[in-house]
Amino acid sequence: MRYESFRIAAFRDSGVAPKLYFGFLDGQGATARYERALLQVCAKLAQLLNAYAQEHGVAVRVSAKEIAVTQLAEGGALC
Repeated sequence: MRYESFRIAAFRDSGVAPKLYFGFLDGQGATARYERALLQVCAKLAQLLNAYAQEHGVAVRVSAKEIAVTQLAEGGALC
């Protein structure tokens, strides 16, 4: 009940409803399997993005951790 009150107040005040997120990406707890899957996908994505950047002369490169942190910071969650 307390979490639902917080969720309603947060949505009312900001327009954003908090969701269950992965947490610390430590591979432990209830979301461990999702954390591992996220990091695996991010590793493959980083390779693809960096290869594309190299082919097109773009100097910026990204790491899997940067992608994962950005995904979570931008609202990625388990609904």
